[in-house]
Amino acid sequence: METTNETGGAREIREILRRGVTSQLAGDLDEARLRYQHALELDPEDDHAANNLAFLHMQQGRHAEAVAIYERVLARSPQRATVRSNLALARAAQGDVPAALAELQRALDSDGQNLPAWDNLAKLLMATGRPAEAERAFRSALALAPRTPHLHHALGTALAAQARYPEAIEATEAALALAPENALSWQQLGVLLFLRHDLGSATEALRRALGLAPEDTGSRYQLAVVLLARGEQEAGTRELERVVLLDGNHVAARTDLAVLALGQGRVAEALPHLSTALAAAPQNPRALYYQAQALALTGDRPQGLALLAAVRDSGDPRYAPLAEAQLRSSAAPPP
Repeated sequence: METTNETGGAREIREILRRGVTSQLAGDLDEARLRYQHALELDPEDDHAANNLAFLHMQQGRHAEAVAIYERVLARSPQRATVRSNLALARAAQGDVPAALAELQRALDSDGQNLPAWDNLAKLLMATGRPAEAERAFRSALALAPRTPHLHHALGTALAAQARYPEAIEATEAALALAPENALSWQQLGVLLFLRHDLGSATEALRRALGLAPEDTGSRYQLAVVLLARGEQEAGTRELERVVLLDGNHVAARTDLAVLALGQGRVAEALPHLSTALAAAPQNPRALYYQAQALALTGDRPQGLALLAAVRDSGDPRYAPLAEAQLRSSAAPPP
């Protein structure tokens, strides 16, 4: 009789969890939370219910609550590598990256075949600017799941961050072979081909991306950059204008439109673009630099020099030296 009751209780919990997952997938997070809590009331040591509830807390930004639940599960079951991997994500969301990396290493020490742990480790290493280490982790994940498109895509990102563009292209093409409808992978391929100076193929890849996601400003902006590099200024300008129609605060597109206008002496047209860009990103060195050029053309020399000083002090590797040179030139006595 006890066995029958236990089986019935377990069956009830599984049904509650199933309904909770259904509610969560449907976006009814409050209902899902109530169901997971109900399951834990029936069995406080049900790890599946606890893990689901913790993941829900993560989804709603309650990271401390998620950490507490994951730690309770691991106190009972310290070898649960996937739970430890989830704890690492919660630690990272709290800003404690060293603790997150340590948890992921513990997860892999207990289960070196755990795909989520390798995937999460690689993503965290990428996010902290360690692409070579991320590459190794992505390759370990791919050894476990070689037909996983997002892993090939992510490997391409890690390789691109190391300026290994031919290998990055190969990895991205592998992602597309498995998931040819992935607009983000077509966008990545377009950018990589542009970096390899294959402008024709880059254009084709970015148009494929836009065919799948026509309102994606990332792909449309990159297409504008490629078209301008090909000397197709009118077509490139049209794409930039479409970008700002989709996202009025797109800083790069606004600044590019201003630069094109300044190049043709249309200062009055450039200034509103630069003002909008700087309202969205007040410290953007490129927008500040060209705002200084525009103000100089309007005769507002003091404000232009003040902006150049701000660019110089930003330390931006491209625009700070240009601003420094202009400031020195402006300070030199007339011949």
